[in-house]
Amino acid sequence: MKALYHSFPFKPMLLKSLLILGILGLLAACSGGSDAETAAPPQATVAEEELPPLQAPQIDEGLISYVSGIVDLYRGGEWIPAEIGDLVTVDESIRTEGDSSCELQFGKTAVIRIQENTEVALNRISLKPEANKVGIAMVAGTVLAKVEKLSQQDSFSVRTQSAVCGVRGTEFSVSAEEGQETVLAVKEGSVAVLPPALDPDELKDKVADKGESAIAAIDKLLEAAPRVEADQELELDEEFAEENIELTESMVQAVTEIAAAETEAEVSAKSDSLSQQAATTKVASKSAPREISPVRAETLKQTDKMEILAVPVAAEGETAAPQPEIMLYKIALKIEPSDAAIMLNGEKVGTGNFSALYQEGRSLNFSVSRDGYQSYELPVSVAPEAAKLYRLQLAAVPSAAPEPEPEPEPAAEPQAEPEPEAEAPAPATEIDEAEETVSEAETPPVEVDTDSEAPAEPVRVQISADPSDARISAAGENGRGSLTIESLPGNDIGVRIERRGFVPQEIEISVGTNDLTRSIRLEPRPILFSTKLGDDPFVGLAAASGTIVAADSKGRISAANLQGRNLWRKESANSPNENSSPVIIGNQVFFSGSKELIVVALRSGELRQQISLPGDKSHLFGRRVVPFGERVLYPANNSIERFNPASGAFNTFTRLEGPGSRMTPGIAGNSVVIADQEGLFIRINAQGEVTDEIRTAALQPIAQRVAVRGSLAAFSGRRGDVAAIDLDSFRVAWERKLADEGVSIAADLLITPEGVYAFSREGSIYGLSLADGSDLFTPIRGAAAAPAYRDGELIYGTKDGKLILASAASGATRRSLALGGAPSTRPVITDGLIALGTRQGRVLLIEPAAIE
Repeated sequence: MKALYHSFPFKPMLLKSLLILGILGLLAACSGGSDAETAAPPQATVAEEELPPLQAPQIDEGLISYVSGIVDLYRGGEWIPAEIGDLVTVDESIRTEGDSSCELQFGKTAVIRIQENTEVALNRISLKPEANKVGIAMVAGTVLAKVEKLSQQDSFSVRTQSAVCGVRGTEFSVSAEEGQETVLAVKEGSVAVLPPALDPDELKDKVADKGESAIAAIDKLLEAAPRVEADQELELDEEFAEENIELTESMVQAVTEIAAAETEAEVSAKSDSLSQQAATTKVASKSAPREISPVRAETLKQTDKMEILAVPVAAEGETAAPQPEIMLYKIALKIEPSDAAIMLNGEKVGTGNFSALYQEGRSLNFSVSRDGYQSYELPVSVAPEAAKLYRLQLAAVPSAAPEPEPEPEPAAEPQAEPEPEAEAPAPATEIDEAEETVSEAETPPVEVDTDSEAPAEPVRVQISADPSDARISAAGENGRGSLTIESLPGNDIGVRIERRGFVPQEIEISVGTNDLTRSIRLEPRPILFSTKLGDDPFVGLAAASGTIVAADSKGRISAANLQGRNLWRKESANSPNENSSPVIIGNQVFFSGSKELIVVALRSGELRQQISLPGDKSHLFGRRVVPFGERVLYPANNSIERFNPASGAFNTFTRLEGPGSRMTPGIAGNSVVIADQEGLFIRINAQGEVTDEIRTAALQPIAQRVAVRGSLAAFSGRRGDVAAIDLDSFRVAWERKLADEGVSIAADLLITPEGVYAFSREGSIYGLSLADGSDLFTPIRGAAAAPAYRDGELIYGTKDGKLILASAASGATRRSLALGGAPSTRPVITDGLIALGTRQGRVLLIEPAAIE
């Protein structure tokens, strides 16, 4: 620790110096050394905590080996703080905040560094002795990778919205900032680049049981791909995937046919065809690799310090056996204040929080510092007994005591002008003045310097922002909507104001001698992204856990995250698809249609189930599965089935007598509700037993899910007969026909605190009173799809390309936004944002607070 210099800093002054020093000596002697005790430097407090030993990862796990700053792990549907030694697996994600980073080890194969403001998802981890396969999906930010030389059976890839980057052994970086291109930079080795839907490992999974010839044909794709060599970089945007759309579709179709082949002869013939196609294919790219930029070359120097640690992986099938011993030890620091800088062996490694794994015998010298606090040195020699969490509370440096004010002269006796021949004051007078000054000082004596100027007084700077919840950062402090700081005159303060949905501003404020106030208004930018996921109109959306899933008219489903990054795309046999939508339950996506049901992992896009549907289980016009507790209910024509996503098995939950139903069931507490083709409304308990039935005039309801809010349920017949059921008394609350005769209703009704809303295929939105079903307003015309609801407003797209936010009570437009394309789906509200699909195959994410 650096010692603080606490003393009595009196400068020499004419005639006074010796006298004052003599007096100070007498005072110190009289005080018995109390001033010496006061002057002792402050000490940091250090608490040590034992850390649990490191566990060996399984073959499907990566190991977090380094954490600096704020790093979170997405697990079990929520973000939690990431810790050193955490084992991570497929479908989990890691994100870092500003001035933070993280390293992830994959056995003895590779290490990646996740740079600040970056999010990655783990798509594939398989660390088997015969083959190591690692796949990472980068959401946004920058990832550095260091990969050992791989065999032909091994693979390592990083996927972005624009490309899949595959390597055999190299050091490289991938950057994909929001709204910008993917930039691949290579330090050593080479990296092959393919369109995002042509992930070789995913294609190989489809034909894993079809022999080596099919695998070899897929390997030839890598030979056709553009390569980025050492000291080169390449920029790729979404056009790269679009340039190769025909190639992608033909390759995927060829692999699908091989997977479906039933005889060895068919497999061989189709594999040969694919091999020839791959051998003669050239992946198109408008951009060519260029010499690496100095900035990225400098960034890649960090790989010199990234180490692939000796991390043994538990053998497959031997989880009950003794785990491999890992000769690595956890060293962790947590500092208060949390913005203190942490240096390790002379280099900055983080702020406030740092942890890493080290081999025994390493010498670590940590230095922790922050303005206004006593710095602290912490040497650590890595050994089993040193594997601890060190909590440091830095000690604040005491402020210097203020210089005492001079004794005022008595007002009644003003000082007379001295005579020219007057003598200098006698020495006794000097001693008396000195004694008087020192005796009035109550804490450590302060410097007496008649030549020094009074220190500048701090100036108050108040910053306010519009919108009022914008984040303001200045001089190391943060606030929402307003921020007040103090600064000395002459300083220049950098200020950043940001809010999702608005253009951020950075300004510099020059501090004068007077308090000042600055007000900054941010420019709205409501459309956070407009990302292209396909070429066909989208017909339905779902969103959960930071992921948006869209279904198009050709029966494909595609996923993007809330940063607009394409995550994956899956084909299905459900083409054409008029209005079937994906359903997200837990961490899986369910998509059913006219021909098949597929189940896909939400974050990785891994295909879990692909089941052909017989006629009685076929889902037309948007009929779909629903969650019911921990079960998944699958509506069939004459039954409601329980579906097991793990096995793909169906078991009957309840039988539907009579004409059956074509609806999607609704959930009312612990009950299931549905209506049959003759308008009979049915309530079913958790055991699958029909408990109540009531006849309504809403005939032939199609596909739509029964809408439920509190004790009210509502649905519509195919020709616009709306029925509302009081679930408490189980009676018909009201029934009515919509204002327009013969309208066709297939979309779900919407129930809000203001009313019940129906959407017709003709493009009209009807608002009905909760009390009696009477009209709330004249039908809204020209809507492109059914509305969503948020905070008293109906949200819907129009056929002329606008997003409308209207009063749910009156239907009157409050705000609108030009979209630049025709919307085609019901909006989905996710994380307070509005997601919307368009006829051009795009997904838009919109911040409603920024719509004017």
